[in-house]
Amino acid sequence: LVITITILIITIVTLDNTLSLERGGLIFRILYCLIPADCADPSSPANGFVNVSESTLEGSQIFFQCSSGFAPSQQMMSVCAANGSWTPDPAELVCMSPPP
Repeated sequence: LVITITILIITIVTLDNTLSLERGGLIFRILYCLIPADCADPSSPANGFVNVSESTLEGSQIFFQCSSGFAPSQQMMSVCAANGSWTPDPAELVCMSPPP
């Protein structure tokens, strides 16, 4: 036995933070609020430290610095993404000893 149910819903997103759903001639309006992701405080890289500018919410930037005598292996900044993770991942940031 296979039962197939098809529901047609038309979704309209408006600029006033409401969501309109239309089904069977009825319109349902839902008030919504987007909550930004929180990436939490990242750990500092080995031989370095992190500067959290203002917050750890989506769109925020954090900057890493290497301790004296060490150099960054790549860009030392991450941005909090919508999925709640830092991009690039702070675990990938490395402070290396400079070549002799």
